[in-house]
Amino acid sequence: MTKTPKNRISQIQRNVEDVANKTLPISICGCPGPSQFSLAVVTLLFILSCVSLVYTILIVCPGMKSYYFAETNCTVMESRINGEVLCPGKGPDKTQSNSLENHHHGQMSDKCPSPSTLKCLEIVVAVEPNYGEQPYYLLHPNEYSFVTDILSCSYHPPECACNNTIINLSVDFYKLEWGRPGQQFPCFQSTENPLHVAKDRAIKTSQMVHATLWPALGISTAFIGCTIFWFFNNGKTQRLFIYNSFAQN
Repeated sequence: MTKTPKNRISQIQRNVEDVANKTLPISICGCPGPSQFSLAVVTLLFILSCVSLVYTILIVCPGMKSYYFAETNCTVMESRINGEVLCPGKGPDKTQSNSLENHHHGQMSDKCPSPSTLKCLEIVVAVEPNYGEQPYYLLHPNEYSFVTDILSCSYHPPECACNNTIINLSVDFYKLEWGRPGQQFPCFQSTENPLHVAKDRAIKTSQMVHATLWPALGISTAFIGCTIFWFFNNGKTQRLFIYNSFAQN
């Protein structure tokens, strides 16, 4: 058996005593390295892109209805009041009845003691050119009317007031402005479903492209960035922010 020299044993003992008597400082590094910073940016990009998908849904769902819109000319044949309906926005239980409809139309104030109602205005029009087989169609405000079943009327108020008289005055004004028999104005008819006739088109094709392109590009970039980070850092164990440093003898 090989014997350890006494001077070597003494040196080891002195080193152990020195380490035991010294306080090991801990330094905190607040600045991450380039790889950690890149990972944080990619993660933030992924979160923002996922959140923006809500906007994508609100644009693309009704936008797919207006995608098949073709310009035509509407001639008012008849305008009538067909009873009363609840004002779009919130129902009797004061819960949102439809998020897509509420995104485009006003909501009733929570301070109203009871749900607001309005007269249901129906404007019947003839279209030229006609992309369907029926001679007359019910006019709707825009493509949002075709993704919800909240109202089948030709007028949706921009805001629901607590006073029904105010709402009904806006209905009467809209009837005088756009519901006079014989009146003509440009409108839109769906070539896919000719029953969908709208006075206005709220969503353009370019808006649908942007609402779909940028979230998809952000998510794809985030996935590619995470893949690159994993490729270069796979199997490595690195402390990101806290490092232990020993004092020099």
